[in-house]
Amino acid sequence: MNLRWRYLYAIICMIFILACNIYILKTIFGNADTSLAIFNSFHSSKETREVKTLNQTAKKALLSSSFKAFSHLNTGLKCDLWFDICLTNGIHHSLWHPLYPILPQDEHILQNLDTLAISKEHQQSLKRIYGFIEIDRPSRYTLSFLFDGALEVIFLFTGVSIPSKWDQHFKEIFHFEQNNKKDFFSSSEHEVFLKRGYYAVEIVSSSNVKISWKNKHDSLSILNSTVIFHQKTTENSYFSYLTSKHYFKDHYPLKDLSEEKKLSFYNYSQLEKYTPNQVKASLFCPEMNIPAPKVKLFKGIYMIDNILVYPKEYLEFTDAMPTQRLLLPETKAQEVAAKTVQLLSQVYQRNLFLKSIIHIHTNINGKFKPHSNVFKTYYYVELHVEDNKTKLIHQVSHFVQDLPSGFCLKKDYKKNSQSQIFLLTPVKNQYVWLKYLLHVLTDVFSKTKETNVTLVLLDNESSDGNYEQLLESTKDVPSKYILTKNKKFSKVKILNEGLKAVPKDGIAMILDLHLQIPLDFFDRTRKLTIAGKTAFSPTLMRFQDPCFHERYTELALKKVIWQDDGPGIMAMYKSDWSRVGGFNEKMFADKWGGEDWELVDRIIATGIQIIHYRLPRFYHLYHSRKKMWNHY
Repeated sequence: MNLRWRYLYAIICMIFILACNIYILKTIFGNADTSLAIFNSFHSSKETREVKTLNQTAKKALLSSSFKAFSHLNTGLKCDLWFDICLTNGIHHSLWHPLYPILPQDEHILQNLDTLAISKEHQQSLKRIYGFIEIDRPSRYTLSFLFDGALEVIFLFTGVSIPSKWDQHFKEIFHFEQNNKKDFFSSSEHEVFLKRGYYAVEIVSSSNVKISWKNKHDSLSILNSTVIFHQKTTENSYFSYLTSKHYFKDHYPLKDLSEEKKLSFYNYSQLEKYTPNQVKASLFCPEMNIPAPKVKLFKGIYMIDNILVYPKEYLEFTDAMPTQRLLLPETKAQEVAAKTVQLLSQVYQRNLFLKSIIHIHTNINGKFKPHSNVFKTYYYVELHVEDNKTKLIHQVSHFVQDLPSGFCLKKDYKKNSQSQIFLLTPVKNQYVWLKYLLHVLTDVFSKTKETNVTLVLLDNESSDGNYEQLLESTKDVPSKYILTKNKKFSKVKILNEGLKAVPKDGIAMILDLHLQIPLDFFDRTRKLTIAGKTAFSPTLMRFQDPCFHERYTELALKKVIWQDDGPGIMAMYKSDWSRVGGFNEKMFADKWGGEDWELVDRIIATGIQIIHYRLPRFYHLYHSRKKMWNHY
């Protein structure tokens, strides 16, 4: 029994050992196939990873060197600067300025985003920094801003290829805005994920700013020329992302007569010129010989008639003069318009109807100025009228008088639409502002189809640019360049020299550089400047501070100065300038100020009536006087 169990035990052990050996052999055989498969798979994966790594390396190398292959790109960011723009009321209060962004007053290239790198003189300025940033490693980045004053920053994704120009359709990724008090430094950090590619960046700062960054693998460092670049072009980027984010609407839109409505006035044809011989003599005002008044020195300014205007527009924005001294009541305006249409129906022998009042003004002699009783009261009327027979609408512009015998037409007060206007503009080291004036004139000329205005630039040896070349390159503005060489600046000598360049039948107008000009400016100049009869001196609104402008603050419009007693802008026919004698070089050869008041004395003493009233949208912008004339 024991032997039998021993044999059985031995057999079982042998079977177990045999089974184990078979299992081991199968396992070994099976693992060989699996190991081979794993090896092959690993080898293939390794090759794939190596290929991917090579592709990524190639892409990275291509990306990091791509902008260098483009001839239109340079390292660093552009930095445009402005010195005559408001720096205290926040970024969006600065961007309204007409010089921004197309006409910077200075330019730099920043090789790193630290404005302390520019000169101390330029640090107190509005700065627009813009260009592109290259990201070769996608990551979550920390952006760090250190700044005083106001700062606004925007990042926009442009794609994996380099854009040839700034595009308003770039995708915004990051935007930051904060206003600090001047000389008070702040720091701010922000996390943003940036994928591989290129980003347009625009930064506007009212003072100093330093921008650093880091990703999760690196330490904080200033953005520098290894990743920032700009387009190599002489032109500035006219499109500003930040300006487009702050869309400006006028706080005081013109309710009665917008700039667009002014243009619509000229869309209608004028009634054909009437022939005086075919008009009843009774419809014309009788000729009045006004004796030339005697005018004491600097007293002529008080003999200029006060003007009442309809419609209201922007006349009330000042504390200097109450509205009743500026505004012609609507009931009176309607009465004058109706009587004028009746008069013109007889003059043109047509049945005319009033469609709308565009503009009416009248001089009120003696009512507010006791000395202004030299010239008789008149009305200047601009209307839209409809011809009942043809149903056509026409524009009409006439001087009329309201006499005891009825309304009459001032016979010799007729506009010469072909008169050439010559703008006499003296300048000294104001190259950027000259570019601005040319920009304004180009805009007005294109919208009004104006062709009979010539800019006569009187350059007193400026040293900040090639003025003659700039005029020649501005094809849309006819111009004449006169270089004046006076060791000591003399405004009257320069202007008299400019008057010599104006033909006898031309209108010479003294004009400043730093102006916003309304669209009807030159048409109004021709209509109100009558040879031998009138001189036109529009009153402008002067902004005394770079932070004042109609677009964004009610306070500004209450603190501006209407130059009611400032006849510096003056237009007369050359023949009348000759009669008056031009500017007084004997009295004002080396003086600044007073020459315009003395000129007014002689204009009135010659019997020429000065039309001087507030012209809406005619602004003088704030500017620094540094390096101008005798300001060094």
